[in-house]
Amino acid sequence: MSKKVLLIGAGLTASLIANILKRVDKTLKIPLEIHIWEKSRGVGGRFSTSRNPNNSSCIADLGAQYLTRTVSNTLTKPYFDSLFEQGLIRKFPTSDIPSFKQSLVGEKENYVCTSGTGSVVKHFLTQTEVKNITFNRRVVSISVTEDGRVEVIPEGKSHSELFDFVISTIPVPQILQLENIDAILKKSDQDLKRKLSEVSYTSRYALGLFYNTQLIINPPEAAVNFVDDNPIVRYWTLEDEKRRLGDSNRPRDSNSAVVIHTSVTFGAENIDKELDNIKEVLLTEIKGKFKTLEGAQPDYVKCHKWRYSQVNQGYEGSPGFVVLSKSPLILAAGDGFVQSGFENCVLSAENTAQQLISTIN
Repeated sequence: MSKKVLLIGAGLTASLIANILKRVDKTLKIPLEIHIWEKSRGVGGRFSTSRNPNNSSCIADLGAQYLTRTVSNTLTKPYFDSLFEQGLIRKFPTSDIPSFKQSLVGEKENYVCTSGTGSVVKHFLTQTEVKNITFNRRVVSISVTEDGRVEVIPEGKSHSELFDFVISTIPVPQILQLENIDAILKKSDQDLKRKLSEVSYTSRYALGLFYNTQLIINPPEAAVNFVDDNPIVRYWTLEDEKRRLGDSNRPRDSNSAVVIHTSVTFGAENIDKELDNIKEVLLTEIKGKFKTLEGAQPDYVKCHKWRYSQVNQGYEGSPGFVVLSKSPLILAAGDGFVQSGFENCVLSAENTAQQLISTIN
């Protein structure tokens, strides 16, 4: 008889955990029935790709921008190879990108996602063949039942569902906001809640500008731009040109998209402001600042708040995951238990999956 495991969140770490569990499925003493609950309407999380609702071929990555691989990291190499073989990533040079950190160029390789970062998460989930993915389902409560299972209640509380194992991949502060979490943590290490509380993230806003025309880069501006002299804007990219990095033969998209990221300071100071107000602030701020954007009016504008953008202070010791409950097994995983970045999500997923596998076998 199979055991039910719930992955909370459908971002990169969850897709990797599901992928690993699928690959070892036949070696498990007890088969697993994998379920994924995601609060939004699609997969990806910070690796999601947005589209112009008026033109679905015009896409933009409002979160993660590219993947970085450490050449000596053998753990992550198979994952990069898998993406590369499918044509989903391509290595790109950074020497011509203004303000790009060049100090570790020899040790690092950078890859652009040719179909958007969302395709990376979809790739691993497609390999997994998970049939039980539920969208628009936000978890608000987890608790342990008398018979040793985990009861999970979604927002609205119209019903609950029982699972044998639960793995949370949501940002750490959101774990601490779950109802009944204190009752679970009381049975664990006394320092666990304190350590969870110490995990922090930077916040920022992202602005996506979707056009019905093709924008042309105006040098010295580039496909990817780090801005050092603006208190509000830290980074901006011409998305269609970014996806051409490393392949000048790739045809240009007929409809451009631009992504603007705010500075960490601006994000922290304004994170609770109304989204529409922030959108107007950003549109005003970029007006006349970047020559590539001059004269073109976007067909659609999307402003997104990343309250948990990147890990500022990770969990003590960077274990990749923590055990919230040993019996029944409840785990918390994600970049909050290491640091942000694709490779760290792989590390978290590998360690988390191994913990579940060890428990089962």
